[in-house]
Amino acid sequence: MPSHPQPPTLLNRTITTIRTIDVLGTLIIATSTSGHSRTTSPSPSPRTNTKIQHLQGPCRTIPTGIKTKIPEMVAKPPRLAAITTITRATLTPIIRHYHQPYQGQSYQGQQRRQTQYQNQNWSSTPDTSQSLVEAAAEYLNQLCVEVLEDSDISAEELAAKDEFRTKLQAICRKTISEHETVTNQNADFTPESVELRCFGSVASGFATKGSDMDLGLVTPNSALQPSQAGSPIPRLIEKAFLEMGFGARLLTRTRVPIIKLCEKPTSELLDQLLKERERWEKGEEGSDSDDLRNASPSPDSTHNSHDVSIVLEDASKPKAPGDGPATEHSHSMMDNSPLIVSGRILLAQQTNQSLASYFTTARKLLMQQGIQNYEEVSFTDEDRTLTLTLNKMCYAFIQGLSDAQLKERLLSRPYNHFTPDEMSPDLPEPGSTDFEVSFPHSMSATCFQAEAEDHLMRWDSRPRGHFSEEIEKASTAMARQLEDMLCQESFNPHEAVDYSRELFSVLSRFKQLSVVQVVTLEQRPNEQAMDYYNRANRLFRTLSHSRAPATDLVIQFFLYHFIQGVYKPEFREALTQFNTIPDPITAPTLADLALRLKTLHLAADFEAALAKDSYPEESKGMVLAYVDILRRPLTKLHTAGARAWYKYALPITPQDKPIMDHIKALGDPSLLSQTKERYRDELEFPKEGVGAQCDVNFSAHLALQNSLLLRCYSHTDPRVRKMVLFIKRWAKNRQINTPYRGSLSSYGYALMVLHYLVNVAEPFVCPNLQRSAPPKSAYTPEEYPEKVECQGYDVRFMRDEEALKAACAQNTITANTESLGHLLCGFFEYFAQSGQMVTIPGRKGFDWGREVLSLRTFPGGILTKQAKGWTGAKTVLVVDNATSTGTSNARTTPSISPAVPATPLAGEPVKKVESGATETPEIPLKEVRCRYLFAIEDPFELEHNVARTVTHHGITSIRDEFRRAWRILQGVHNNSNTAEEVLMEAVSLESQQDKSYMALLDSIHSPGQQ
Repeated sequence: MPSHPQPPTLLNRTITTIRTIDVLGTLIIATSTSGHSRTTSPSPSPRTNTKIQHLQGPCRTIPTGIKTKIPEMVAKPPRLAAITTITRATLTPIIRHYHQPYQGQSYQGQQRRQTQYQNQNWSSTPDTSQSLVEAAAEYLNQLCVEVLEDSDISAEELAAKDEFRTKLQAICRKTISEHETVTNQNADFTPESVELRCFGSVASGFATKGSDMDLGLVTPNSALQPSQAGSPIPRLIEKAFLEMGFGARLLTRTRVPIIKLCEKPTSELLDQLLKERERWEKGEEGSDSDDLRNASPSPDSTHNSHDVSIVLEDASKPKAPGDGPATEHSHSMMDNSPLIVSGRILLAQQTNQSLASYFTTARKLLMQQGIQNYEEVSFTDEDRTLTLTLNKMCYAFIQGLSDAQLKERLLSRPYNHFTPDEMSPDLPEPGSTDFEVSFPHSMSATCFQAEAEDHLMRWDSRPRGHFSEEIEKASTAMARQLEDMLCQESFNPHEAVDYSRELFSVLSRFKQLSVVQVVTLEQRPNEQAMDYYNRANRLFRTLSHSRAPATDLVIQFFLYHFIQGVYKPEFREALTQFNTIPDPITAPTLADLALRLKTLHLAADFEAALAKDSYPEESKGMVLAYVDILRRPLTKLHTAGARAWYKYALPITPQDKPIMDHIKALGDPSLLSQTKERYRDELEFPKEGVGAQCDVNFSAHLALQNSLLLRCYSHTDPRVRKMVLFIKRWAKNRQINTPYRGSLSSYGYALMVLHYLVNVAEPFVCPNLQRSAPPKSAYTPEEYPEKVECQGYDVRFMRDEEALKAACAQNTITANTESLGHLLCGFFEYFAQSGQMVTIPGRKGFDWGREVLSLRTFPGGILTKQAKGWTGAKTVLVVDNATSTGTSNARTTPSISPAVPATPLAGEPVKKVESGATETPEIPLKEVRCRYLFAIEDPFELEHNVARTVTHHGITSIRDEFRRAWRILQGVHNNSNTAEEVLMEAVSLESQQDKSYMALLDSIHSPGQQ
């Protein structure tokens, strides 16, 4: 084992206790030292006898030479291990092993670790730093008392919620029982098998005052599960709740149906809900498929445990400028045209449709025909008809590309050599065997090839000699590697699978090159000008630094692609005209182009708000006047030289000041011009005045497991629950706890706290309960579905709640005696900066750019984004349940399930349909955006990123708040905090929006002075 530097005072520390708990039979040592502990009790003799008990914790191994009697493996109940005498000599290696910090990968990205918040206020002297930590901890201890008193949910409120749950469960049992016995003729159905189980914060023990209740419907004996497409149960339950006078509304835009419920709706709200239900029953509701096409993926979509496994890169990007029009027969998901007519494949890329969006169309075609990509199912020699159909669709995908050059390049590659039968657009006849096929192709590999060719074409069109020799050499080598992948000739079925994965890997690395990112730079739909500029500016800085500033050729090359990447053509044209100034002294910079783009965006937002009649008559004149100001030519700054960052400005004259004051008071026009806020619901329940509220989820099996895992962690130490409640309140006050607005959920913050307590705090506060899980052989067949494997996921963990409570009461789980304030202080420092920590010497902070929080992983709780493949935003296709529950009423119960389910469970056979079938049920699909700016691995669904909802603005806000909190804690010792820097100060969404709006106005009228 490699040696690691130890804290300066480690050798002076004396052993006080050694505690472990025997839960599963592996001896693990937890240590506590007087130097590390916050207590002042005297140290015992070095040879003090100690009791050894057992529970899995951060100690990794038992050094040789320690003799102890390890009890045999038992599933439950826990039992104490034998008492053993251990000398100081044998304990020394244990202490050294325990205090070795987890060594994760260092951050090696283009942007180096930020250091402006790294302990600049604290002395590096250990004694001084320790006193400052104590001051910050005391401040947090006092704050915790106030926060927890105001946040903690009462026993009376919990009892009332459970009583409400019992009422709802009785309604569900009656409704489902009648449906199963009468409609499905199941005389053996028992109402008691229907349960409405609580999950979420109320079930985990982390609920605060007024927390809504999350309920999961479990009905294992139903013929068709409520989460399945076509199940009438969600609509039946909604109707039963409404008839009982509850406010109920079935939401169908989520991955699985969810009923929003309130106990005491107002008469107006109940009337609206009943009318909506009536409209649905009459079929008057708008088409869900129209909504699906027009709405972009919502960040509040629930995590997709049943997502289709294929991923798409940046599906929201517009097609590259200059792409030709679509062919005559253009059929795609955009216009809802049929993709197969009379047995013939009709597939073509629409004008301005991105490759990823076009792939979505092709993917829809595969699913409608009941075909999976080759890497998703094991093809055999008997699958010739299926192989032919898949290959025909891959060929049709290439033929449907709107870019003739891209199509020609793809068809010249060995991978895309098709037989005459495969090039025919007609689907094979059922039972036909007289045809010739090549190896099984993959739609994924075909799309990756198209994207690779597109990137190579753009990269190859760059002017030579603009970049440094180092950049040219690296990009050329990677381009050659990608070219070699595209030129690969030998394929068999097994190689085809590996080829798709290797191609994706090489393509991903190629796309990370700065020069490639420049030629593919594009503004996303609905991306604000400031966000596009910030993203482009970060990329530009990778091409220019103090030791090698960018040349004029590189600057012009970058500005050209910045302009070409602008989403709206009219804005792109305006920037092109602005960039035609030949004089290098007056030629605009990137900041100047961004300034012009911001004025154009803001003017368009004001005009859109005017078109919606969003302003009173007295304000319309002011708005029109300000739009004229925004469209003025920019003024050259006479003091700006050739190398100035800003050369132009849009100043406000004294005559314009009254207009400017009025505009500031009106607020951000983009909030008024939005046609539909993704997080606004016309029938949204009021926060107060409607009684208890809850969500009824129809596929909560894994959520129930997650809640139980968190509840078991709360039993391990009383500080766990308090710390989670404190962080939840802090995040809520600071407006970084709203996932559908691009930030992180409460569940995500709970996992962050647990990661710190399990893997970072020294000694550990909580053991790793998943690591402590018994082997599968320890469970009975009856326990297996509930405690071992749920929906194909391993859900084993130490779940004996009574044993954990008893061990906690006896203080035998952890040797950590730090106060809650000390733990919170370390928590804020760990996530505020990535350098060496003061609160835990020898430990580094969290690396947001590289690392993934993984509660399951032992030791350390850290994985890398690279290792998990979480290195860029992806879009996944999911089977949408909205059509089956939203557009068909309860009287028509579809009996057809999707032809191809989402990723099948292990061992589950893959269902297929006849390849020649032309009349197949429409499979409703939707795209879900998966972001990896912040990465938290779900404890059970390892492919699910709990922080998927976090956008660029969200992660910036979250990190800024952690830095702010740490800065405040660093200033506690000298009372340097101002009234504006109270740790728990609440901010409103409106104040944040006003702040952003004012910053935008400042950046336009006072550039470079913010």
